[in-house]
Amino acid sequence: MQESEATAPAERRRGGEERMVDGVVAPGFERVREQFAEGLEHGGGAAVAVYVGGSPVVDLWGGVADRHTGRVWERDTLGVAFSCTKGVLALVVLALAEQGRLDLNAPVARYWPAFSRAGKSEIPVRWLLNHRAGLIAVDEHLTRDEALDWEHVIQVLERQAPNWEPGTGHAYHTLTFGWLVGEVIRRVTGRMPSEVIRELTGSIAPDFWLGLPPVHEARRSRPYWDEAARAAVAPADPPAEPVVRASTLGSAFPQDLIADGQGFDDPRVLEAEVPGAGGVSTARDLAAIFSAAVRDTGGVRLLNERSAAAAATVESSGPPVYGGQPPFAAFGPGFHVASAGKPLFGPGSFGHAGMGGQAAFAHPELGVGFGYLTTRLVPGDEALAMGLMRTVADILRG
Repeated sequence: MQESEATAPAERRRGGEERMVDGVVAPGFERVREQFAEGLEHGGGAAVAVYVGGSPVVDLWGGVADRHTGRVWERDTLGVAFSCTKGVLALVVLALAEQGRLDLNAPVARYWPAFSRAGKSEIPVRWLLNHRAGLIAVDEHLTRDEALDWEHVIQVLERQAPNWEPGTGHAYHTLTFGWLVGEVIRRVTGRMPSEVIRELTGSIAPDFWLGLPPVHEARRSRPYWDEAARAAVAPADPPAEPVVRASTLGSAFPQDLIADGQGFDDPRVLEAEVPGAGGVSTARDLAAIFSAAVRDTGGVRLLNERSAAAAATVESSGPPVYGGQPPFAAFGPGFHVASAGKPLFGPGSFGHAGMGGQAAFAHPELGVGFGYLTTRLVPGDEALAMGLMRTVADILRG
């Protein structure tokens, strides 16, 4: 995709304020640029990227990356991927399974013997991925420093008894997912998840970071909650205590995962390896990674056709253990899959949404990889990303 193919013009917000949309789209994808520009009218900054058949067709960015300083979103601006990080971890696990190094149906304790403590000996790897392990929260009260100490968190999880009988229901493992799945990766490979991710995807996604080096902090965008939007969708009932602790781990993180300079807006947190939500990336690199899950992309292919089909298989759906509001998300082995609440590209889609609107998804039949990052967070709302995905699907399906 050459710069001359389609260079995005300045788009005007209502009231005349200009918000530049920069980047390129391939012929036929101009509607994505128009829709992306309309999304920026809500505020903040964002980036979107799309690969089709292993090649980039959309690479756009715009708006304000840091509302404190007015710094604009540029081509190399990084965004916090939040739970899109889970999808990247899941790709690693499926790749290891495809290589015969890991059995998703084997007990976790086969690879991580101390995990068997406190009634967890029969939990299979698959239940870590599809949120059926019953380990969304820990009883021990963790501080931020303890949560940034990998070995400490692993020891806490080894001591932890399940929050419900494993396998009998599902609930979203907001942060523990990352350490549970990440420790299996570490036990199987002998390396930290960040190292394995970089080995598998570094040639096509050099700006995906799990553990952001301080030298890149100045490039990072600053996420924030849209308070008006948050108030409009506030739940009628407060979440159950285990759901709160799933996010906070005691006092390690704010309940909403970020506040100004806190949680996943804290450079120390992003510098550490917090694999449930701590990935930092460009939309371009997220799209490249998920493209490689379904097509050869820059010489990288992460999953074969059988594994990609398995990734999109529903394994957990319906009301979660601690309740919630429909429509409910559906999960495959580590991924969000198509559901009424998240239609994605349609059946066969897999990937992961991130808090407040981030998205990283693939669709084997369409051969598409998609990445979207935004600073403006709206709880439980991926409407802008989902709308862009729907437009891409409509274009590809003609």
